[in-house]
Amino acid sequence: MTDQVEETYYDVLGVSTTANTDEIKKAYQKLILIWHPDKEKLRQNKQISDGSLEIDDTVEEEELRENFIDKRENNGVRDVSTSYKIQRISDAWKTLKDPAARKAYDAQVKAAQLNAQNDGVVNAEIDLDDMKYDKETFTYTLECRCSGQYIITEEDLENEIDIVACGGCSLRVRVLYDVVDDNNKEEGALI
Repeated sequence: MTDQVEETYYDVLGVSTTANTDEIKKAYQKLILIWHPDKEKLRQNKQISDGSLEIDDTVEEEELRENFIDKRENNGVRDVSTSYKIQRISDAWKTLKDPAARKAYDAQVKAAQLNAQNDGVVNAEIDLDDMKYDKETFTYTLECRCSGQYIITEEDLENEIDIVACGGCSLRVRVLYDVVDDNNKEEGALI
C-alpha cells in the first residue's frame, strides 16, 4: 500500500474542499479554456498576437498549466497529454457540481485517506450483502450509528479496497465480499 493518496478532484481544479459550486464552476471554466486544444495550437505556434489574451492572463494560465504538470509529475505520473488533462478536469466538474455525487465522492476520498494510513483501527466487519446498492452511482451504502454513511464503490471492490470510513465520524469497517470471476465462479472471500 502506498502512503500517497491519489490527487483529488479538488486538487485538479485548484479549489478547497469547502468551495461552493460557483467557485468550482469558475475554476473549471478557467482550466478548460486554458487546456482547450485550440489554445494549445495557438500557444505552440505563438500566434497569440490578436490581443485577445492579456500578458497577465497568459502568465496566470502558464502558471496554472505548470502547477497541473508539477502535481501530476510529483504523483509519479508522466503522461500529461492535453486530452488527459481535459478529461480529468471534466470528470472533476461533473462530480463536484452535483451535491449527491460530491457527497459520495467526499466520503470516498476520506475513506481512501484512511485506508492509506496503516495504523487505522477497524471497528467492525460487515457483509456486502447487508449494504444498499445504488445502480446509478455503482455504490454500496450502509448507515452508521452516527447517522453518517459507509460508502464503497464497485471500483473500490475491484481494486481490493475493503476498509471503509464513515462519512460522519471516525469509525471504519471492513467489507466482506466474495470475488466472482467473469464466468460467475466463486473464487473465495477477501477478508
